[in-house]
This record gives sequence, structure tokens and C-alpha cells, in this order.
Amino acid sequence: MRLKNIYCFRNELIVLLCVFLNIEGRCQTMFTAWQHSFAKADMAYGERNFKEAVVLYQSIFEKQPSEEVNLRSARCYYFMREPVQAVLWYQKFTNVYHTLPVSDLYYCAEAYANLGNYESAIRYYELMLNQTPDDLLIAKKVWRLKNIKFLQEDSLYFRVESIGVNTKANEIGGIPFGDGLVFLSNRETNSLITKRDATTQTSFYHLYFASFIKDSLGIATEQYSKPEFVAKGYAAKFQEGPVSFFNGGKSMVYTKSADKPNADGRRTLQIYFAEWKDGKWNTTYAFPNNSSSYSVTDPAILDDGSILYFSSDMRGGQGGKDLYRCDYKNGKWSKPVNLTDLNTRYDESFPFVQNRVLYFSSTGHAGMGGIDVFKTDILENGFSDVVNLGYPINSHADDFSFVVDSLGTTGYFSSNRNGEQQDDIYRVDINVQTYPIIMEGILRYKEIGWHDSTMLRILPNTRLVLVDNVKGAVVYESNSDSLGGFVLRIPYFSQYILKVIEENKIESIVSLEVPRHRKKEEKHDIVVVRDLFNNSPEIK
Repeated sequence: MRLKNIYCFRNELIVLLCVFLNIEGRCQTMFTAWQHSFAKADMAYGERNFKEAVVLYQSIFEKQPSEEVNLRSARCYYFMREPVQAVLWYQKFTNVYHTLPVSDLYYCAEAYANLGNYESAIRYYELMLNQTPDDLLIAKKVWRLKNIKFLQEDSLYFRVESIGVNTKANEIGGIPFGDGLVFLSNRETNSLITKRDATTQTSFYHLYFASFIKDSLGIATEQYSKPEFVAKGYAAKFQEGPVSFFNGGKSMVYTKSADKPNADGRRTLQIYFAEWKDGKWNTTYAFPNNSSSYSVTDPAILDDGSILYFSSDMRGGQGGKDLYRCDYKNGKWSKPVNLTDLNTRYDESFPFVQNRVLYFSSTGHAGMGGIDVFKTDILENGFSDVVNLGYPINSHADDFSFVVDSLGTTGYFSSNRNGEQQDDIYRVDINVQTYPIIMEGILRYKEIGWHDSTMLRILPNTRLVLVDNVKGAVVYESNSDSLGGFVLRIPYFSQYILKVIEENKIESIVSLEVPRHRKKEEKHDIVVVRDLFNNSPEIK
């Protein structure tokens, strides 16, 4: 009986030992798999492949939540510029651990600002300032958000609208060229073989051109033709990037990704020069400061080709991407000069020069959230203070790649403000009319008969009827006084005609074109021209 019991005990021991060894083996296998997933996620994170990394981190987090995996997930979403998810993962972290590392306090504040939640953004910026009280840059961001109203003061004089080239894909970097617009898009193509970015799983960016559609008078409208590929004599195997034209539009500097990856497996962005010949753009030479170790991109060149501004993450900068300048002298480009007065420890990009003003985008300078557009005057020995362009060019979303015409009245920029995550191109009319407009002037007439006369005479006590020609509705009526003086109230933007009805019931029609942009002087003379055959008034 005793032997039987001992035998049974030994059997149980063997079974238990086998079960223990089996569990230990399974645990070791699971631990090894976890280590492998974490290492794979960290590798993707190090390569800035945040889309792949965050999927792996979240898979790990579901099985074994940890502080580091939580933070890495939040950071992935921040760097992917998905502030909603970034905030959710930071909230998940603070619910357990109550505080954040200093760098993550910044990322969390930026994500809140990017969502327009300025109150929460300020709270996290101030938590960061408690630990780094001498951080002037963060103090400026706090002041800006607490005084955001100052960036909205002149918003009435801007009109912003999405343009017709936009799709559900990304459109960025719009720049007028010739009789149309050149821009970048990663829209799907009709090609049988579509190459995709391994990081984002989207099509590569390519250059497109859409011409302005003209009206019956040959004047360009705000409509665009169907975009087509920009004709070029080079084969960009992967990404194409921003461009800048010079030499009267006969030369171009453009960006494309390197044909071969570097030692880290990354393809850097590089700058090349091209000339228009035989109906296409032909590459002439590579920018001598290109490198396989860092990117150079976002070129902006003066029309005479003497100065090139660009953005780069090369070593020795102030952090992130910095702005640089190179001069072309004696047939050679100088070494890049860091624009230290403008750069911050975060990102500065998309420079553009017009009338000795440098426009650029930044996440470092105090703004409205996300990426904002700034400007600075180019001085003999540096730059003036950096100024935020304010709303509605800037918003709490990402706003970047701003360009403006030489008159300073029409510009284009890119933004993801539509709430759909993709980037679109927007047109902005600057210094536009505000309504209602009060137009004052003198009503006159001149007579042309067998003996032409240039004498202008007062046309008193005459009825003026303002008609919205689009709606066919009368919107305002008045009369000229005894001295021909009149006042018109134009209620809103539209196409108008003005009926001039004299005391003798003779009626004339004036086509009244209201200027799109404000003028200092809004006084006008209306001159009715009388001849033997026709009454043909005109406005002066």
C-alpha cells in the first residue's frame, strides 16, 4: 500500500513537473515574441516609420500595458500629426501615472493647441514651464495663446477658400506659374504600376499643373482646368517635392528623394536644377550641398538665381529642420548659412521670398497651433522681428507653404483645416473689400454732337438705382443733390449695374465693377456721355 502511494506520488510529481516545464517554455516563448515585437516597433520608431510602429506598440499594449509603450504610442500619433489620438494616449497615461516627462508635456500641449483647445494647451505648457522656468520659447507660446485675439483683428480683410484642384488625397505647395498653378499631390494615378511610400502606404507625390480657365474677355477666373503631370525630362523614382522658378520662368529648382537609400535605409530629399527645353524640364545639375545623411528641401530662389533659401535637418542646426541660405557667386554655390535669427529648436520650413520679405512655416515660433506661417523683412544685416500672419491664413490646424504675388493681394497656402486629415490648397485674397461699402462722388455728363465737347457738366436731381445683376434685384436707391453729389451703399459682393434716370426720364446703364481689394480713396465720378445715337455712360 505504501509502495502504491509512493508510486502515485511520483506520477503526480512527474505530471506537475511536466506541466511546470511546459508553462515555463510557453512563457519563455511568449516573452521572446514580446521582445521581438517591441524591438521591431522600436526599429520602426527609430526609422520614423510611425504608422507601422504605433500598430505594433498598441498590439503590445493590449497584452501588457506599460509606461514606455503608452508614451511611444502617444508620440507616434504626435509625429504623425494626428492630435486627437495623441491626446487620447496622453490622457490614458496621465490617468495612471498623473504626470508626463518634460518633452511629452510639450507634445501634449502642442496636440491640444492643434485641436484649438487652447485652455488645455496652456495648462500643459505651464506645467512644462514649472520644470523649465527659463524656457523663453514656451513662455512666448503661452502669451500668444492667452492673447490669441490679436491674431484675429484683421481677419475681415482676408478671404480664404479651397480651390478646385483639391481631392481626397493631399495637395500642397501651390505656386502660380505662367497661366496656371503648379502643385504637388499624392493622388492615385491611372498607371498600371503604382509605387507607394512604405511609411504612409500612399502614392508618392508628383508635380501637377492646372491652368486658369479664362472668361469670354480673356480674364483668368478662379476655376482650373484638369490637372496634368508637369512635363519633365527626369525620372523621379520616388517622392517629388516643392519647386521654385527663376530666370523669368525659364529655370527651376526642384526637390526629389534620393534614388538610393543611405546606410540607415532612409532616402533623403535632395535639390536639383532644371531648364525648360524642347517642351519639358531638363535637369542641368544637382545642388552641391545634397547629402545622403540629411535632407535639403523646400527651395526658394530669387529670380536672378543669386540667392537660394531652403530647409534642412543637417547636423549643426538649432534642432529639427532649419532654414538656410546659399549665395551663387563666380559660378559656385556657397556653403549653407544657418539663419540663426529665425530658427528654433523645432521645425522651420517652406521659405518664400517676395519684395524683400521672407515668409516661412514653423512649429517653434508662437502661433495658433500646429504649423503656422510667419514673415520677416530681409534687412542688410539680418532680419526684422518675426511676425505671425494671423487668422485666417493661420488656424489651430497645420498651415504652411505660403506664397503671395508681387502686389501682396493674392496668395496660396496649404492646410489640413478641413477636418478630414488631408492637406488642401487654399487661395487667399488679401486686403479685400469689407461690406457694406459707401461710395461717394459727383454725377456729371458731357455732350457729343456735331461739335464734340469735353466739358463736364453737373447732373443734379437724378435718380440712381443700384441693381444686383446676379439676382436681378434692386438693392439701393438714391438721388444726386443739386450739385450732382451722390452716395451709394453697396451691401455685399456681387456684380452690379447702376441705372441713371434723369428728370426727363432718359435712362442710362452703368456697369459698376466693385474692386476686390480695398483702396484708400473710394470717391468716384459717374459721367453720362450723350451723343446723337446713344446714351453710353461710364464710371471713372
